[in-house]
Amino acid sequence: MSFSVVVPASSANLGPGFDTMAIALSRYMTVNVTPGAGESANAQQDELVDGRDMVTYAMQYLADSVGKSLPEACVRSRSDIPVTRGMGSSAAAIIAGMLAGNRLLGEPLGEVELLGLAAHIEGHADNLAAALFGGAVLAVPTNSGHVTVQIPINMELSAVVLVPHRVGFTTDARAVVPDRLDRADAVFNSSRCALLVHALSSGDAALLGEAMKDRWHQPYRAALYSYMDAIMDAARTAGAYGASLSGSGPTLLALVDPRCSATVAAAMQRAAIEEELDCSTEVLSIDTAGAQVISRRGGSV
Repeated sequence: MSFSVVVPASSANLGPGFDTMAIALSRYMTVNVTPGAGESANAQQDELVDGRDMVTYAMQYLADSVGKSLPEACVRSRSDIPVTRGMGSSAAAIIAGMLAGNRLLGEPLGEVELLGLAAHIEGHADNLAAALFGGAVLAVPTNSGHVTVQIPINMELSAVVLVPHRVGFTTDARAVVPDRLDRADAVFNSSRCALLVHALSSGDAALLGEAMKDRWHQPYRAALYSYMDAIMDAARTAGAYGASLSGSGPTLLALVDPRCSATVAAAMQRAAIEEELDCSTEVLSIDTAGAQVISRRGGSV
């Protein structure tokens, strides 16, 4: 039977949670799979330009890992997740490929095993876990894999994303981040991570502004994104709970009360104009469902 895999976008770090925290957002990648269609697994990626085809790469990676061959299938992908913008486009493609391949092979692996394989491709599991499970997540690397915990979000929350039209490459953004922190900065970030988990799970939105501050990666990435501090300040002044760089950038994320999302979006857009930044601003909801595999009949979901 034909099926579709639908995977959300995600924003990693949320300020202090470098490579360990992320939240799923309401933009999506959809992969439609028709088994036995007389073709080898091959994705036609409409509106997705990300170098190699990560969907079929992940499908083949899974098949090789379990020692099976992928059956014939037609695989077509469509995504409205901005690519190379820090919104988890590659993580969505990898999770989509893993779930599609797993379904085609009779589901030999569970979600935890799929996440582990996906992390081997991506290098870290924060965006992957958010894309797979939805909501806000902690993905903590251990010697035996990853401990993944979903963080309850006990408040009404929307996300305002400001997406520059320029691209941002993860390799460049990682190159400017130091390998070591001094003790004061390490204490600062570890305490803000703990505060962020508490703020979300307790529903104490007033703590998010402090909890989303960072001294590990954002101060150094500001050299790449000169507009970052001004626009985040504008978001907070307009009523955002907190703001951060989305993943490795260049997108900026503000977490807001849904009732003031339009006001915050307008303030961020005005600040971007002052910074002469060509961009678009959008209000997104928090995706709490995560990746979905949906059977299709007659070509429709």
